[in-house]
Amino acid sequence: MADMIVAGAGTTAVNGTYVENGTLNGKPKYTYSTHIIQWDGRWVISYNGATTVYKSNENVATPDLVTTWAKVYGASPVPTVTAASSSQNLTLTCAAGSYSLTGTNATLTTTGKQNLTLACNAGTYSLTGTNADLTVQRNYTLTCEAGSYALTGTTVSSGTQKHFLPLLGVGK
Repeated sequence: MADMIVAGAGTTAVNGTYVENGTLNGKPKYTYSTHIIQWDGRWVISYNGATTVYKSNENVATPDLVTTWAKVYGASPVPTVTAASSSQNLTLTCAAGSYSLTGTNATLTTTGKQNLTLACNAGTYSLTGTNADLTVQRNYTLTCEAGSYALTGTTVSSGTQKHFLPLLGVGK
């Protein structure tokens, strides 16, 4: 029994973690809020359980095996659907030093049942660009030791849907 993660859909309301909730026509059915992924002779992702926003005619066992989604009443781009792991812990550790991430878009998005840890030791860190987005949908820990930190850009946003715990050490 694996949950499904819908990500990257232009109809952003359907992005999220869908929980397996029974079967329909011999294949698993998944729900997220009022949204549904189900098999009705084709795989469909339905907005509010009624409007088909994306579909696939691929006859595969679960929606994460679909390779081609098509837009019906949804917005572009079409989503990706992946199986959520039951539990996943990821750690990114930055040793002392200088780090820089630059570009027109800088995005960190986490979904699913994950615990993510970003640990930055003493040093200088910079995230710059015209868009800098941080979206957290589970457990996330940001640990920064002594150093200098800057997050700059024309658009800077942070969205949290579960637990967010910033840990900052002595710095500038």
